[in-house]
Amino acid sequence: MLRFEFKEEAIAYGRMIPVHMGRFTKMVKPPKQRAYQEAVQRQSFDQYHAQRGADAPLLDGALVLSVRVYKAIPKSWSRKKAALAADGLLRPTVKPDMDNYIKLVLDGMTGVVWVDDAQVVGYERTGKFYTPGKPRTEVRIWTMEELIAQRKAKGERQ
Repeated sequence: MLRFEFKEEAIAYGRMIPVHMGRFTKMVKPPKQRAYQEAVQRQSFDQYHAQRGADAPLLDGALVLSVRVYKAIPKSWSRKKAALAADGLLRPTVKPDMDNYIKLVLDGMTGVVWVDDAQVVGYERTGKFYTPGKPRTEVRIWTMEELIAQRKAKGERQ
């Protein structure tokens, strides 16, 4: 299993914005989204090679991901509500949607950790959470072989 942690506050995949260039209009990613994706690419590269070695090839084959987005607890909340959020009993139900966070992480890690995001065949232990600490995104990656071996060791059915 590979572990990644991105220390910036997560940005979700958003709509492209039109930029007029003379008589033409070009669609581009919003600047915050582009900056976050570039940060994910840089940090993924560094963390991947720290875990697998400097000449490690990109992952190839079926992969299962866990993507956990940790958002800051709003300062306006009462102590009771903030304590529930810190304990994981209260989770974010506001926009943006979880799948939009996942899309941006997938785009940022494609070509850096794996060959193509089509290799991702499933998600486990994924969600949005509140944290009393700094906002971050945590990603875990398992190959199918690792998951099968893990489940066989636990005696679970495939």
